[in-house]
Amino acid sequence: MNLKRAVVVFGLSLLLSAAAIGALVLLLRGPLIAVSIALLGAGPDVAHNASIYCHVRIWSAPAALANYVILGMLLGRQRARTALAIQAAINVANVAVALWLVIDLHWGVAGIAAATATADYAGLLMGLAITIQSKVLSREHEDAAQHGHIRWSDIVHGPSLRHLFALNRDLLLRTLSLVAAYAWFTRAGAREGDVVLAANAVLLNLHNIASYALDGFANATETLVGAAIGARRVPDYRAVLRASTVAAGVVAVLMSLAYFLFGDALVRMFTNLEPVRVLAVRYLPWAIAMPSIAVWGFQLDGIFIGATRARDLRDSMLISFIGYLGLAIAMERWLGNDGLWLAMVCFMVLRGITLGLRLPGIERSFAAKAPEPAVA
Repeated sequence: MNLKRAVVVFGLSLLLSAAAIGALVLLLRGPLIAVSIALLGAGPDVAHNASIYCHVRIWSAPAALANYVILGMLLGRQRARTALAIQAAINVANVAVALWLVIDLHWGVAGIAAATATADYAGLLMGLAITIQSKVLSREHEDAAQHGHIRWSDIVHGPSLRHLFALNRDLLLRTLSLVAAYAWFTRAGAREGDVVLAANAVLLNLHNIASYALDGFANATETLVGAAIGARRVPDYRAVLRASTVAAGVVAVLMSLAYFLFGDALVRMFTNLEPVRVLAVRYLPWAIAMPSIAVWGFQLDGIFIGATRARDLRDSMLISFIGYLGLAIAMERWLGNDGLWLAMVCFMVLRGITLGLRLPGIERSFAAKAPEPAVA
């Protein structure tokens, strides 16, 4: 199959897979939500509101998954501005609809969930329109037309789909381990009380903001590392590692500095409940430290994904998660919520160490076959 035609087929297969998985999530929404809320371990009021949110929000599962496919296609083609525009539009739509449903119509938690679901579907429509009309797929479509129409059997080709899911298996296990770490953190915080749970959620939002900034460098690194390895250009590979790591490190330090200077004000933006605010400020030093510590794990993630070393990512995350789980259980008993945050910080450190030890193997795997001339 022609390469450009294969790109179209691959993209359509991913979208079809996203739709199928989303439909399965909707079919199993009852038990999925019940188990998730039970694992949360929160009080009755929090559990009730969480149930309302989940039962509304889950209807956007197909759109949310399809948006990930479109985002991946855009980033893979180095169209970061287009991806940013779509994500920004989703967020603007989310805020606008949420203000209308919550403030004007008084829908409460259900309004917030409905706004997010609406924004997901709006983003999907925009993403599909931009993807089809822009140059992301236009040349591929033209090439495909010259070589015959794409057949349904190409999109649902069994061996190709099995290969696709096999490639993603290790990344899935890695992601599940990461999600499990945050889930354990949330559940353990809930055992400390609803106020602690809410304070931790506020600080995790600060961590998420920093994560989005650092993930941008990781996404750029994925593409550039993949291109350097594909061309077997060792100097290019090293240049990407140096430039992206320095840039990500600087941004991480600036994020930590910003949280140190303006953390109290940021906490006030996330909550107007005084007990939650006081407790969040009490644990704020952990959120201040997180960007400068977590950046190395994010950066190495981008390098290993770009090098398609999914098995290394899986093994590293599993080791880190096991270490984190043991630390979280022990530290919580000793230091309470501070122990949970200490374990989370150690988790980030373990991610960086376990991947860093494997990093030299990437260059060794392609350096021997690399061509002599190289341009940084």
